[in-house]
Amino acid sequence: MKRIHYFFLLTALPAPRPAEAQTVLQRHVTWFAGQGQAKLSDRWSVSLDLQTRRDDWGAYRLQSLARAGASFHFADNLAVSAGGAFFVHRLNDSGPHLFRREWRSWEEIAWKKQVNKSEFALRFREEQRLMMATKDITPPLKNELIFRSRGRADYVLSLRKENGLFLNFAGEYMVRHDFRSLVFDQWRGYAGAGWKFRNRSDIALHYIMQYQRRGYKLYERHHILRILYRVQLDFRKKVSE
Repeated sequence: MKRIHYFFLLTALPAPRPAEAQTVLQRHVTWFAGQGQAKLSDRWSVSLDLQTRRDDWGAYRLQSLARAGASFHFADNLAVSAGGAFFVHRLNDSGPHLFRREWRSWEEIAWKKQVNKSEFALRFREEQRLMMATKDITPPLKNELIFRSRGRADYVLSLRKENGLFLNFAGEYMVRHDFRSLVFDQWRGYAGAGWKFRNRSDIALHYIMQYQRRGYKLYERHHILRILYRVQLDFRKKVSE
């Protein structure tokens, strides 16, 4: 249990601030997300994640993401997953719009533990990101392959035993690497509340503070309001009948 506490403290630390002079831009983001998981058997499940984000109400940047994957469950609290994602980024700056299309493959290991009304969860993910940038409909300006590692710790406190109100706090850390060096990518801190329904779904509202590196000495601090809806489906009974 002490190791769990240490990891939560690590992800809760503020993002490192470089010693050299830097520019920090402030952004306000609205983030809408829907996640679904379908249990196919005691060992296998599939998932789908859809997201859209708007920086400064869409005046500065629009982002959309679709992620799908499959998971193998060693037990109720331990699983490994892999899948792919497609990401579209549009920067509404002056002149021609900058489009960035990105294909991602990812691998993940996730663990969780239930203690009375509290749930602790840890997640580690590796991503391989192929990014293609264009101006409007011109040929690609640049193709780039980036490797990124990310770790996240979640704490959920259910105020009722099964359904009803719950609180959620989380920290997430991301670094880019080329297998020789690590570069800070971003840090996120989450705080929110939600409601669990009887049909194995829930809805939550989060405030997220994100500190992200955008370039040399250029950083962005995002104040994010996220609405997340999740649903879990179970097809195991239908198979057995």
